[in-house]
Amino acid sequence: MEFQLSSSQQQTLLELYQSLVNPSKEIIIQMKPGVIKIKSNNSKATIIVPERYNKNTRKRNLHAYVEEAYHAEMELNLSLMDETNLENLLQLSIDSTQSNGQRIMAYSMSWEIISQRIKQKEVTSSQVQKEIWDKIKRNGIHFIRTAQKAHQVMEVIGNSLSRKLEIITPTWLRHIKNSDFEEFLESTKARYREEIEHLAGARE
Repeated sequence: MEFQLSSSQQQTLLELYQSLVNPSKEIIIQMKPGVIKIKSNNSKATIIVPERYNKNTRKRNLHAYVEEAYHAEMELNLSLMDETNLENLLQLSIDSTQSNGQRIMAYSMSWEIISQRIKQKEVTSSQVQKEIWDKIKRNGIHFIRTAQKAHQVMEVIGNSLSRKLEIITPTWLRHIKNSDFEEFLESTKARYREEIEHLAGARE
């Protein structure tokens, strides 16, 4: 059976080949879980693979975030319920005295207003980025990306009230890779589907 490689994997290997191989050397690379061994003539090297490159480790790490999202209780703070002023929401989203749940809720509500204004062509994305910088001195692109992720999280766990969150934070949303974030969302949705299916089965 032929071993299949994606185009991006092939490109990565070709770049590695170009950087390592010369006419006088034959290089053998052996990859095993957690370790890479390289041999060239009489020389050899061993590289220990850091945990962050291990897919199983990433899944274990994401599991904690999925479980928090699924089990997070509602906060009884209703101060954000009727807030519609974007500047107030921007300020709340970066206020470190607020809970993680309140801040993520503020980010999410900011995204709702921002995306609606852009959709209705009231402003451009560049104008919104400048507005964010002028009001809270934060990078507009980074803020908008974090706000969009916060909104996606709230859509999954319920956006009527903020939630008690410890490890799901605005900083985590800002730095998580898109692929890991998508996996987190899908896994959290799956947890909720399991609950619905369980309840449906119990009624039958």
